[in-house]
Amino acid sequence: MKRVLLGGLCLLFVVLPVRAQSDAQKKSTIAYIRKLQAEDGGFRANARAEQSDVSSVNGALRVLKYLGGEPRDKAACV
Repeated sequence: MKRVLLGGLCLLFVVLPVRAQSDAQKKSTIAYIRKLQAEDGGFRANARAEQSDVSSVNGALRVLKYLGGEPRDKAACV
């Protein structure tokens, strides 16, 4: 029991210093995701990919939603 309690306290002290992204980091992440939007409105998996795919669109829109951004070309994305 003491080991579990000690382990839990150690874990708590390790997790406490974790911080969220700053506003500048969020803005740079949004800018990168927006740069991945292809001409067809979808999102590419990475900067070197030529075509967009559905799973990348889903992930990119989710990231933009959570960080408070919007797609570069919302009409094409729809």
